[in-house]
Parts: sequence; structure tokens; C-alpha cells
Amino acid sequence: MSKQALVAAATEDPRVVVLATKIDRKAGLRILGQAFAGSPEAASPPEGAFNWWLGSARTDLANPERALAVEYALGTQLMGTKGHFLFGARSDSGNVQAVNFCWRSPGGPKGTKTDVCGGMSFLLSRSIPSPFHGKVESKRIKALGKKMEEMHTTHAPAAHMYVCAVAVDTKAQGKGLGGAMMRAVSRMADVEGIPCYLECSGSRNREVYKKLGYEEVGCYSLSIPEDEAGWNVPEFFAMVRPAQKK
Repeated sequence: MSKQALVAAATEDPRVVVLATKIDRKAGLRILGQAFAGSPEAASPPEGAFNWWLGSARTDLANPERALAVEYALGTQLMGTKGHFLFGARSDSGNVQAVNFCWRSPGGPKGTKTDVCGGMSFLLSRSIPSPFHGKVESKRIKALGKKMEEMHTTHAPAAHMYVCAVAVDTKAQGKGLGGAMMRAVSRMADVEGIPCYLECSGSRNREVYKKLGYEEVGCYSLSIPEDEAGWNVPEFFAMVRPAQKK
């Protein structure tokens, strides 16, 4: 299936647009960083896996360093993933309000690999946020990557659409944009009759994805020996939306 055909399926909903420019990509990463890091204005808590990585010393949701660190991490993956899709939704004035970062994966070990050169080019273009300097934080991000690779390889062995990150700007929540972003991926998968796969933390997020047709296929935990007591992620879910024919 050509990339053009998949994009056409995703954008059947007129709210869903391709984020193709450098400005769009920057806006999308800003929304992802803020949503995953959390903020005092957000209705939902920070994303659990990233909150664990950032550490107990950085629990102040008003600290801009949190969002910058998440932007940096997801930006590296975005630039290092060949053939990815970056969709979004715009306000009437043209500002990006929601974002969906996904790609078609061949499945298995190859489905978790990224382009090192592409990721490094992004790394070198940015100053490294301070959370990357800590030894414990570095161990957490490595442990997170290893666990996600294990989960992805185990539960998505064949071709699938991988949902890496979806977020809606805090000012645009409650308009159904998150669901629109997720259904765009589902339409791409249904064109080929392949499943969708994602990871999420916490039972609240799990229930959101269940309503969108995903099933829990595995529950894991995130921790390292250096963690403080209680500073871990006990519920890190692998979820699959079964293949459906359009």
C-alpha cells in the first residue's frame, strides 16, 4: 500500500491534516512535550512513563524543563524514524491544536529500529535538556526503551500501524480532536487489514484506548534498582486494536 493511499485514508476526516513543514513539526513537538510532561492547567496527569523518567526531583508541573526534555526525546525519535506520519488538527486561525505521530511497522525486531543518523542530526541541533545529564535519569530512559522494544516485539510481530504519541493542546481539549487523531490511524490500518499497536501507562489511559477499539494484551512495570520506594510505573500496558477489513 502506498504512503499516498494511507494518507488519503487518514485525512478522510477534514479535521485531520498532514504536518509537513518545519514550523508544523515544531508546533507538534511542543504540544506533545506539554501533554506528556503535564502542566498545572491540564485536566489529566502527566504521562506515567515520562514522569518516571524525569524523576521525583522534577515533579513541579510548572517547570518548563519537563516539557523541553520530552520534546527532545520524542523529537529524536521523530527524526530517526523513516516513513513516519505526522498528522494534526488546526484551529480556524491555522494554529496546530492536536498531533499524532505514528508509522507503519513491519513488525518484529525490525519494527522497533530507528535511523541512528536521523536521530543524531536532531540531537546535534538542540541543546541537551538537563534531565539527560543525570545518571539515574539516563538509566531510566534506557530501561524504558528496552522495555518498549520487548513489548513491541512480543505483541506486534507482524505488520501493523504503531501509534507512538498522540496529544491535544490544553486549550483545545474537549472537542474530540484526540479521538479524531486516533481514528485516522485506524483508517490507515483498515485499508490494509492490519492491526494497530501502542503502549500506555495507567488504567485511565487504558480505558480511553479501550473505547477506541484497543485491547490490553500485556501489563508490565517500569523500574530500576536506583528508584526511590514507590517511584516506579506498575501499569505499563501493551494494547492492540485487532485487524479489521475496510
